[in-house]
Amino acid sequence: MRYSTNKLLLVFMLVTLALHADAVVTARSRVRKDLSPKSISRTSIPDVAPSGRAGHPREEAGSTALAMIHFPWQDLGFRVSFLDRRPGYRALTLVDRKQIEVYVKNEDPPSALAFDLAHEFGHVFDLKYNDASRRRHWMELRGIDANMPWYGCSACADYATPAGDFAETFAYLLLGPGSYHSRLAPPPSPEKIRELAEFCHIKEVSSALLISQ
Repeated sequence: MRYSTNKLLLVFMLVTLALHADAVVTARSRVRKDLSPKSISRTSIPDVAPSGRAGHPREEAGSTALAMIHFPWQDLGFRVSFLDRRPGYRALTLVDRKQIEVYVKNEDPPSALAFDLAHEFGHVFDLKYNDASRRRHWMELRGIDANMPWYGCSACADYATPAGDFAETFAYLLLGPGSYHSRLAPPPSPEKIRELAEFCHIKEVSSALLISQ
């Protein structure tokens, strides 16, 4: 079948536009390893065991959770809000707004919220203190492939990313065993605790970890 010049030109333009659209989608979906996403989350994990008490009011439970975390989180410069449950998420760090949101289920004990908070504090610490060199060093310490991008996509589960491993380990150092979900490396061995705590500027490691040493 023969095409006129105008028809051939139209086909060429449509193909070019389609290819350009694919390129735009690909570019928007790619996250550079050195750029933080706009939001970083701790997504759904297996339900925590109920505390045996009636549901805590959000602010009361949040205050109790914050008291469990022996770290000067106020110096990080992010506000903390305790909100109603949000399906699929336990907590979210909103980078541009400098805010951490924790989504509270009625059955959540303060200890579960403390892990959520400590994980998000780990992300904020990472944003404030870790540069490319420190992140490479962290991956060496944790046995993570140095070629792996530090971040995943914005608001996605991060347990399989170096950023998520950092946040989960940060929480582990502060609170001990109980809610560790990194998929890249196991919890730190006793002989690594002090070195990793120093890296994270954590002066008061969970007493449960000190007992196990």
